[in-house]
Amino acid sequence: MSETIRSIPLDIIDNPKVAMRSDVHDEDIEELAASIKSIGILQPVLLRPVGSRYEIIAGHRRVVASRLAGLVLIPAIVRNPSDQDVTVFKLHENLLRRDVNPVDEAVFLSSIMKDNKYNVAKISEITKRSENYIMSRLDILSYPDYLVEAIGNKHVSLGAAHWLGKISDDKVRRNYVGYAVNGGISVRRAMAWHDSWKVGANYSNPLKILEKDNQTGEEREVHKEECIVCKAHDVPAGMMLYYAHIDCVKKIME
Repeated sequence: MSETIRSIPLDIIDNPKVAMRSDVHDEDIEELAASIKSIGILQPVLLRPVGSRYEIIAGHRRVVASRLAGLVLIPAIVRNPSDQDVTVFKLHENLLRRDVNPVDEAVFLSSIMKDNKYNVAKISEITKRSENYIMSRLDILSYPDYLVEAIGNKHVSLGAAHWLGKISDDKVRRNYVGYAVNGGISVRRAMAWHDSWKVGANYSNPLKILEKDNQTGEEREVHKEECIVCKAHDVPAGMMLYYAHIDCVKKIME
């Protein structure tokens, strides 16, 4: 049975108590607002009544874009589910989206677990995602801010962040994250950096310089590593990693 679509005034709609996405006000929202101005809203939002107002269950970005587009009313489906049903719905809706930032996922999952006293097994059961998947997101919250930011900006993948996060020396880890942001990083390279640090073979003599971006013309800080053979500096992406005995590396350094 189809549900009735109603026109609800935007000024009586409140944001969700726990929002999944942190990018509801990003640049793309203006494009969505322009689209709404041009062709309207193709999919109604989902709301629930709270007193004389409504709370967003699904469609947060559409509500924000509609306000930006100057709309007064928005098409909506109104349901009155329990708090637990809302939680389950949000988990299903948000974790099935491919464009959700993993940092947003981590914050969202942590909030849901805290508010509802769910453990990882329960979240896994509700979302049909593996416990390893849930844990990989929650692990993000234990990383330092600069690594979380790198993940959020899509400079470092979760796989690479896993190995960088295992480096407990903050100075070394911060340098490696800087290299990753500026020169790119693969999981294999991050693992090699971790292994190198773990055995104490961290002989890097990093160099930070300002270089002009060929496309924008703006200067940006570039991290470069010293080659242990020729002593010239280059971005890590232009160098190769090899496994070697510590004593062998010492001989090269001497």
